[in-house]
Amino acid sequence: MSLPLRAFAAAGLAWLCLGVAGDAWAVEGDVTGWWLDESKTGGILIEPCGDKLCGKLGWMLHPLNDKGQPKIDTLNPDAKLRSRSFCNMQIMGGFVKSGPGEWEDGWIYNPDDGETYQSHFALQADGTLKLRGFVGISLLGQSQIWVRPTEKLPPCTPPS
Repeated sequence: MSLPLRAFAAAGLAWLCLGVAGDAWAVEGDVTGWWLDESKTGGILIEPCGDKLCGKLGWMLHPLNDKGQPKIDTLNPDAKLRSRSFCNMQIMGGFVKSGPGEWEDGWIYNPDDGETYQSHFALQADGTLKLRGFVGISLLGQSQIWVRPTEKLPPCTPPS
């Protein structure tokens, strides 16, 4: 094989490897940023908090209750927290990296039932985020698939 042909073949192999690595990056990639929950009614901003990951409810399709007032955490088991706004409320925390694109040992709060669950999540090859909330063992839980929003989400504004 001539030198130019070898260089061309090496460049092609490098490009192919970068393509495969690009797919792997989708799995190992960055999970920080905006995600839409499975119902697409809540936008969660995942970001670092120290050496772990946390998430806050930063956008809501329906931010107001039936009376036209901002939704608040009425189902929280802690009576002192029942008047806090859903807007920018931390609903995830404590996640530590456990592998490529995988995070575990976290918790997730469900404002729909006022319960906090153990949780882990993993970035899927298709770019979605598979999140599992559970009690005790992962088998006793429920999974959701979150997607990246296709448009910029306007941040919610907490009530004044």
